[in-house]
Amino acid sequence: MSDRDEIWHKYPAICHYTKYECVEKIIESKTLWARHFRHLDDEREIIHAKDMLIDYHTKIDKRLPIRAVEDTYNRYLTDVYVTSFTMPDIKIGLKENDGILGMWRFYGTNKGGFEGGCCIEFKTKSIFDAYHAHIKSILPGDCALILDKVLYDGINRCKGTIECKLRSYWRHLKNLIHKLKKGEPHDDAQTKYVEEFISCISLFKHQAFFEEREIRSVVFTNPRKGILNDDEPLPESVSAFDRLEIPFNLNDITKIIVGPQRDQKIKENNIKTVLNRYKLTIPVISSSIPLSRVKKE
Repeated sequence: MSDRDEIWHKYPAICHYTKYECVEKIIESKTLWARHFRHLDDEREIIHAKDMLIDYHTKIDKRLPIRAVEDTYNRYLTDVYVTSFTMPDIKIGLKENDGILGMWRFYGTNKGGFEGGCCIEFKTKSIFDAYHAHIKSILPGDCALILDKVLYDGINRCKGTIECKLRSYWRHLKNLIHKLKKGEPHDDAQTKYVEEFISCISLFKHQAFFEEREIRSVVFTNPRKGILNDDEPLPESVSAFDRLEIPFNLNDITKIIVGPQRDQKIKENNIKTVLNRYKLTIPVISSSIPLSRVKKE
């Protein structure tokens, strides 16, 4: 990927939706969490993508081992961590600084025992650099980082990109198998194949989530251990970390939107008070979407 293709050129800012009560914690700790994929709200997200790869195997070439998907899944998803962001696109809100209605419907009611959500907008390139600088000091082996748009299976505008990524995955798998059969050095081929696999597994989602317009940061390790090798034991357990805490600079926050909720203005002022404590002049804005629009019909 060329530098001009990097996501921060198209989206200089990205948004992170979270509970109101977490905003102060993020500011005070100066960290974002990357959750282990097994601790996501719905592990079916990953399984859905795995099923897509298996279907692609079946459709393209039954001679290549479908077990490559299961084998890679079991070996390399022991250290995969995800942070969810969204596109700050006013076309999917009502107007600028209103936020995304679908996200407020998740955070703006009493769902899960809390009430109200906020949107923290960050400088995309700065967040990528913060993640990249931190992961090598805390994860073993070769670490990698993806920051890219999620692709929704069944949505027409995503169809071409999904097909392109599947072809790239397939090409790298065939190249790895070729080198293994020939007994040739294959470390680089394995690294590229695993990166393509993780990209597909972590960025493919069911079309039901399309309204989120998600951008994901995906941190993973690529240890140089055997693949498609029956003599190499599978990992016995997942990583000891249920999350990674990624430090960032508070000046990388560009604004905070307080979602539709009771006591919205009080919460806006509370956040401003926290920012003043750190001598930060970050804009804090209350979404103008009425709470009645947020409550599920």
